[in-house]
Amino acid sequence: MDTPLYNWQGAEAGRANLPESLFNLPWPKALVHQVVTVQEKNERIIHAHTKTRADVRGGGKKPFPQKHTGRARHGSTRSPLWVGGGVIFGPRADRNYKRVLPKKMSTKAVFAVLSAKLRDQEFFVTNELSLTQVKTKEARALFETFMKARLGADRLKSKTLIIVDDGTKNLNRAFRNLTNVRLASPGRISALLLLRHKYIILPQSSLDRLIKERGVALGVA
Repeated sequence: MDTPLYNWQGAEAGRANLPESLFNLPWPKALVHQVVTVQEKNERIIHAHTKTRADVRGGGKKPFPQKHTGRARHGSTRSPLWVGGGVIFGPRADRNYKRVLPKKMSTKAVFAVLSAKLRDQEFFVTNELSLTQVKTKEARALFETFMKARLGADRLKSKTLIIVDDGTKNLNRAFRNLTNVRLASPGRISALLLLRHKYIILPQSSLDRLIKERGVALGVA
């Protein structure tokens, strides 16, 4: 299968060949849900942390005798039953939420999302992305020219992911001040990252690298 290849003025400049086994996948709802859930868990940052009775300072002395007081037995004032005591089953920063995800599952989810965005006309293949100067002004002008030509001016604020190679530090410097645009390399994209962006722009060289590096897991190279 093929798809239009656009230049950065938004005009069609040829055709790009896409392997049908990668970019024409049906929507695997259960798979994508599982992959995204695991990836969200792996991104989780834990801030809340409570102390158990073992962590709270003090409480070494028995508060009153075991017998002959008419009161319930207590061995420490740091028991969760006491004010100022430890917390039972509270949130802990040392809890591990990490999950392991098979590479084949995560890769299939990536191409399933790209296939869905291709059908919805939210995925574009372009010529190489290059700037004459490392300037945010030039990056914004180039991006807005393409978006206006393909989608209209009302889509300029939509979240967009541009997939480029790792060695493009100048591109990252130029685009990093655009709040609605993010750059990522083909080896680092995930289903969760793709779903967080409305539109995906993929230059031809990054497309070839994506197919070569990630397509192997699905038997396509």
